[in-house]
Amino acid sequence: MEYTDVKRNILRNSISNYVRIVVAMGIGLVTFRLLYQGLSDEDFGFWALLWSLFGYGVLMDFGMGFSAQKRTAELSAKGDWETLSQVISTIFFMYLGIALLIFGIGWFGQDYIIRIFKVSPENVGRFKLILVIFFGGVGLNFPFGIFPEILRGQQRMVLCNYIIVFFRILNLALLWAALNYGWGLLWIFAAALFCTTAPDMLSAVFALRGMPKVRLRPGNFRWAMVVETLSFSLITYVITMTNLLLAKSDQFVLSVTLPVAMIAVYQAGAKVAEIYQMFTKQLQDTLSPAAAHLHAKGDSGAIRDLLRNMTRLSVMVGTPLYLLCAFYLRELISLLTGDAVPARESVWAGQIILLWYYTSVITHSVSKQIFVVTGHHMRLFWLGMAEAGLNVALSVGLVLYLKSIIGVCFGSLIPSVLFGWFFLWRMAAREVGVGCFVLIRETLLPVWIGCLPMLGVLAFSQVGWHWSARPHFLYVAGESCVALAIAFGGLWWSGMRDGERQKFRDRFNKFRKARRKPAASARP
Repeated sequence: MEYTDVKRNILRNSISNYVRIVVAMGIGLVTFRLLYQGLSDEDFGFWALLWSLFGYGVLMDFGMGFSAQKRTAELSAKGDWETLSQVISTIFFMYLGIALLIFGIGWFGQDYIIRIFKVSPENVGRFKLILVIFFGGVGLNFPFGIFPEILRGQQRMVLCNYIIVFFRILNLALLWAALNYGWGLLWIFAAALFCTTAPDMLSAVFALRGMPKVRLRPGNFRWAMVVETLSFSLITYVITMTNLLLAKSDQFVLSVTLPVAMIAVYQAGAKVAEIYQMFTKQLQDTLSPAAAHLHAKGDSGAIRDLLRNMTRLSVMVGTPLYLLCAFYLRELISLLTGDAVPARESVWAGQIILLWYYTSVITHSVSKQIFVVTGHHMRLFWLGMAEAGLNVALSVGLVLYLKSIIGVCFGSLIPSVLFGWFFLWRMAAREVGVGCFVLIRETLLPVWIGCLPMLGVLAFSQVGWHWSARPHFLYVAGESCVALAIAFGGLWWSGMRDGERQKFRDRFNKFRKARRKPAASARP
C-alpha cells in the first residue's frame, strides 16, 4: 500500500468516524428517553449500573487491543503472516481466558452483586438471571473485541464503522419493539448484548477474510508472544489510563474538595467542551494504523509528511469549531441544560476547558497518535505520567486556594499547555525536521489568518445591537452557518495549498459529472 493509498484511507475512515459518532449521539439520546420513560425506576437503575460496569471493561484490556491494531498494520505491510497468526491467536486465546474469568465472576458472585445493588426482594430472581446473561455477553465480547481493532489495523475502519452503525440502528428498533410489546427487561438486555457482540463477530469474519494466510488456532498460541506483546501493550495501557485520568480527574478532585452540588455547575460548562473534543478527535483516531504501516515499511519521509499535514488539517477543523463554541458557549449551555441564564462559573469553566481541549488538538492529538506506534511510546509514557501528576497536584492546590471550580479547570489547562508546547510540539518539529516556529508558521498561522474574517463576524455579533436581548437558538444556528461559510472561504485562500484546492475542484467536478449522467441517460 502506497502513501497515496494511506492518505485516501485516512480521509474515508475519518468521514465514516463522523457518520458513526453522529448516529451514535442521536440514537443515544433517543435510547435514553425511551428507557427512562418505558422502564420502572429500579429497572432503569439496574440497566444503568450494569452498562456502567461494561464501560469499565476497558480496564481489563491491558492495551492488547491497540497492540493487535499496531501489529496487524506492521506485519501486513511486511507480509509476515506466520507471525501475525501467532500474535492474533495469542491475544484471542488469552482474552478467552479473561472471558471465562468474567463469566465466573457473574455466575459465582451474583448473590453478592445483587446485595450491593440493593435490589428489592420481588426483583431478585429476575435480576440474577439478567446478571448472568449480561456477564456472559460481556465475556463473549472480550475475545472477539480485538477484531474491530484488526480491521482498523488493516485501515478498513469504514467497514468497521458501518457495521457498528447498522447494529446501533437495529438495537434501537429492537428496543422500541421490546418496550412497545412488553417483552421485559431480560429481552431488552439480550437484544443490547446481541447488538454489541454481533459487530465484533462479523468484524472477525471480514478481518480474517482479508488475511487468508492468517490462521486463528490454539496451536499458534505462544507464551513468548504474550511477554513480547505485553511489553508494548502495558505501556500503551498506562498511556490510555493517564489520558483517562486527565479527562476525568476534575470531577474526582471536585467531589473530594467542594460540595457535590458544584459538580453539576462544572458539568454544565464542561459538556460543551466534551462534545467539541469528541467531534475533533475523529480525524486523529485514524492515524495510528496508518503511521504503523508506514513505519513498518521504513518510509520516514511519509511519516514526516503525515505528521505535518495532519497537524495542519486538525487545526483547520478544530479552530472554526473552537471559535463557534467559545462565542456561543452561553447559548449552548442553555440549550443543553434548559437554564435561561447559565451560572457565571459554568460559563467560565466551559471557556477554560474548551481552551484546554483546543490546545490539545494542536499539540497532543496528532503527535501522540503517531509517536505511540513509531518507537516513541516510552517517552510518551513518562510525559503522560508527569502531565497527569501535575494535573492532579495543581487541580487540588488551586481548587483549595480559590474555593471554586475554576481552580480545577486551570489545573488541567496549565499542564496541557506546558507539556504540549514545550515537549510534544518540540518533538513534532524535530520529527518533521524544522524549527518550532517554522512548524507554527506552516500549520497554525495560515489557519488563524484564514479564520480572521470569521472572528470579525463573531465579534461583531457579540457587540451588535441585536444582542441586547438573548437571541433565539434558531438565530444563533443561522449565524453560525454564516460564520462557518466565511471561515471556509478564508481557509480556502489561506489555509489550503494550491494542490489541495485543485484536488478539491477535481473531486467536485467529478461529483457533478456523476450526478449529470443519470439525468442524461433518462432522456428519450
